[in-house]
Amino acid sequence: MQDLRASLFFDADGVLARTERLVLRRPIGEDVMKYIDAFGGPCPLLAREYRRNEELRADYWKGVQGEDSLYCTICAKETGEFLGYCAIERLKRQCPEIAINLLEHFQSRGLGPEAVLAFMGAFWRVAGVTPFIAKIDPQNIGSQKMFRRLGFVPWGIDTHFINDPAILEGFEEERLEELGGIPEELCSLAEEFGVEPRKLLSHVLVFRHPAHMPR
Repeated sequence: MQDLRASLFFDADGVLARTERLVLRRPIGEDVMKYIDAFGGPCPLLAREYRRNEELRADYWKGVQGEDSLYCTICAKETGEFLGYCAIERLKRQCPEIAINLLEHFQSRGLGPEAVLAFMGAFWRVAGVTPFIAKIDPQNIGSQKMFRRLGFVPWGIDTHFINDPAILEGFEEERLEELGGIPEELCSLAEEFGVEPRKLLSHVLVFRHPAHMPR
């Protein structure tokens, strides 16, 4: 892939894309706590650490505003209100991983698909059409439905951050005890992804986009 840098994607006003309802713009300093609020829903423990540890928070924000990743703040077009953010953490990956986090009270309004399509289109106009992947928690049914509607298809599973088999197995045992067994919906997902059901207690789902420009 070409030598991609975050600054290549924003116009002179710091805007990556505009849609009917949204503006996707460059992150600015005052966004930092809002970003933490946005990912605090799916990652409450991590968000807690960022809120109370200034050094950790500063290091996180340095990465958000760096040239090697592409983060953009999602705002309401009419009011400029912060809604959430889209991101690619590593621009130079052959198959970039796309992520989106919206504040909870802006979810289920069709804003997520609108933002992701705009983000993908803006990326492709600069970098060329290339497949994307999205990693989603097996129990996050809403995100799975959204990415499926956008053309993403099952591709496999991956770990969160830990790859030690012993630790993963221990986590699976803990989750099995908490849940009292494996939920039926996870069994169906496991069959679709071709893995043992208990693996979905310690892994995330990987979806892949087949790389065509959105209509």
